[in-house]
Amino acid sequence: DKMALLHPWYYLALKGESDLALLLGDAACAAEDEALMARIKDSYNRLYWNGSSYKTPAYDGPADDRVQAMAAVSGLADADKYPALLKVLDERREAETYMMRWVLEAYYVMGRPDLALERLRGFIPEVTDSYSTLWEHRGRHNSCNHAWSGHGIIQCGSRIAGIEPVKPGFREFSVSPRMAGLKHVEAGLETAFGMIEVVLDRKGRRINALVSVPEGTTALVKDSRGRLQRLPAGKHKLMINNQ
Repeated sequence: DKMALLHPWYYLALKGESDLALLLGDAACAAEDEALMARIKDSYNRLYWNGSSYKTPAYDGPADDRVQAMAAVSGLADADKYPALLKVLDERREAETYMMRWVLEAYYVMGRPDLALERLRGFIPEVTDSYSTLWEHRGRHNSCNHAWSGHGIIQCGSRIAGIEPVKPGFREFSVSPRMAGLKHVEAGLETAFGMIEVVLDRKGRRINALVSVPEGTTALVKDSRGRLQRLPAGKHKLMINNQ
């Protein structure tokens, strides 16, 4: 369903341009982008949402899992539509290696890291294969060395360990783990200020966290009581919740 899949990419591109415009102090450009995004979102939901999925009206195939994933990731779909989108993702498995990154991302956006990890485990045969690289499509079709096959590595840091930038260059960053059923996670991210390191040990709904904050940066972390902690440079031990 290519038509329904195209619009989320444009929507994300506008969001990226708007964010860059704000960083550069160009409020007028950002406002123009946001106005266009609002028009696209209104039209997309009016024309493509059929009550149970996003689908091009003229498309006669089943609801496409890739379309539903991109609607969630881009923000074109609001939270009230998540149950329907999750149902399509459960029933349809058309996404290959490249688009799987966005299916997994959609699970995190919709608050289901457990389903993201379950789907990621489906790549165990490829990871344990004798090849030292991953291929574009399942079954060694097309190129056998695609960088985008590393989506699991990206999400281990940004989604599972929860290390995400708040200000450019990670001058300020947040740590919001989504460990699901995992018991132990270690992640490191090299920045211009030094290495951000996170070590997590889950005990039920709680996580014992060790967060290393480089000089010149600040970490934002919610403790086990939901209070926002602003951590300065150094090593910090604290108890946080599993998202």
